[in-house]
Amino acid sequence: MRDVLKLDKKEQLELIGDPLVQDIIDIINFDIVSRETIINGLDGNAKLIDDYLDRLIKYDILTEVESEDSQEKKIRLTAKSIKGKEIIFKYLKENDLGWLNGYINHLENRIVDFYKFLGNLDDPKEKLEKFNYTSDLLTSSSKVYLTSQEAEEFVETISHYLSKDWEERQQQYDHDSEYNLYEFYGYLFPDLKKFKEKIENYD
Repeated sequence: MRDVLKLDKKEQLELIGDPLVQDIIDIINFDIVSRETIINGLDGNAKLIDDYLDRLIKYDILTEVESEDSQEKKIRLTAKSIKGKEIIFKYLKENDLGWLNGYINHLENRIVDFYKFLGNLDDPKEKLEKFNYTSDLLTSSSKVYLTSQEAEEFVETISHYLSKDWEERQQQYDHDSEYNLYEFYGYLFPDLKKFKEKIENYD
């Protein structure tokens, strides 16, 4: 597995913004799994998921590997992290920007879904804090001005942190109450799926 996947195609950018792709990545984690494991884990349309897996493999986000115990190839992530959102600028002069609409729509849908879920809770802010999620729901309207050097240092710091061993980081989150969960998606907001699971499983 590579440390970093450098994006160079607009199709890759649209895929990584897709919430179904995020669910697929969550299931795979850093393991090597079968297609059947992914399809069963998502409990959805098998053909749709299979088509997504083919596209993710085609655009190098996932990689097929030979299986020792069967003839069926298994799947893993190509890299621990992804860089290269600046490829947006490479394609902005095209007449058809449907790929960009898809990318942005995925972001918007996840944010709308999150607020819908919060709206059904008695005290959203209290529950966010109880389960160690940030209640500071920052959107892109919160602007930060950085020099080019400051921005590069910031990205380097975050990239270095994310490149650490996943299990080690997860244990740190689970045992240190000072950590809040933020998800950077062009916006900063909590991961809806995990938050919902914690609410639903809480006695």
